[in-house]
Amino acid sequence: MHDTITLTQLLAHLKKLSAEHGSQRKLARALGVSDAYLSDLLNRRRNPGEKILGAMGRRECEPRYEIIK
Repeated sequence: MHDTITLTQLLAHLKKLSAEHGSQRKLARALGVSDAYLSDLLNRRRNPGEKILGAMGRRECEPRYEIIK
């Protein structure tokens, strides 16, 4: 089984990385995406694509659900 994270966790990680890089612009360049794309992603206007997920060592997978009683 692979470790999975939620979109909320992914975005929190990106925000942490942005702070570590000093700005969203610097992080965007490090990840190979545009500043606008990263901003849209962090503000939930877009979903993460293969390029940014790959740069983070992630890939999209089907959500998992369990029955609660």
